[in-house]
Amino acid sequence: LVICSGLGRRAIDLLSQNGIEVVTGATGTVREAIEAWQSGRLSGAEACGRHMFHDR
Repeated sequence: LVICSGLGRRAIDLLSQNGIEVVTGATGTVREAIEAWQSGRLSGAEACGRHMFHDR
């Protein structure tokens, strides 16, 4: 399981293809993110949009 605030589509696909669940949209501390996932407030993975380094 990977819990994160955001991740690109390729990373999500590679992790998923290797049996690793990905959950995006996490905020706050690690404890808060885990509690959000455990309570069902976080689920699924959506690829993030643009990042500043894509514009360089």
